[in-house]
Amino acid sequence: VGVGHDVTNFSNLGIELDILVENMPFPMIIFTADMRVVRMNEAFMAITGIKSDEISAFDYSQWRQTHVVPVGDCVNNEEKHLITQECRIHHNNEENTYIMRLQEIRDFFGNISGYFLFMRDITYQRAYEESILAAANTDVLTGMYNRRYFYNYLSENSLKPMTLFYMDLDRFKYVNDHFGHAKGDEVLIKTANAIKTLFPKAVSARLGGDEFA
Repeated sequence: VGVGHDVTNFSNLGIELDILVENMPFPMIIFTADMRVVRMNEAFMAITGIKSDEISAFDYSQWRQTHVVPVGDCVNNEEKHLITQECRIHHNNEENTYIMRLQEIRDFFGNISGYFLFMRDITYQRAYEESILAAANTDVLTGMYNRRYFYNYLSENSLKPMTLFYMDLDRFKYVNDHFGHAKGDEVLIKTANAIKTLFPKAVSARLGGDEFA
């Protein structure tokens, strides 16, 4: 569907735009040039918790300050008149991650007549990325960091002062040979838990076998 409107004055926007905005598959707001809310769809109302009769009094700037936590740097594309920011939003005891895009609306003469705000939910995408990152850096058996992560950490922090403990388990082969690998795994897990308890703020890793650092 294509809808054409004179956007010089947003007070002229009619029911066609309401239908268009409401059927967008993502949270969306339309602002005037002074950031006053003109239209908001139900997807955005669900995030903010406001009702349709409260839209005109909705203070977007205040809501953003109290509920939105920026993640990383804000990207300003001056050529496209577009500002992009990844954010975390708290609502109903839940935290979701969104890409927020604020797009200028300009008239024929290049004057700003308003803004579109689009939001894309990337919560599951970020959770998936974090799970992959954790799997790549974590020892499956003990839940500690693995050798790869630990050596990268040492390399990245080599110019900073630190204390390094390196240890292995005496007679661990005897445990495996006489009591089985299941019991050996239990010893490794309990050792890892003891290390994490003794050094809760340290970067602790299982380097392989019965070696820890």
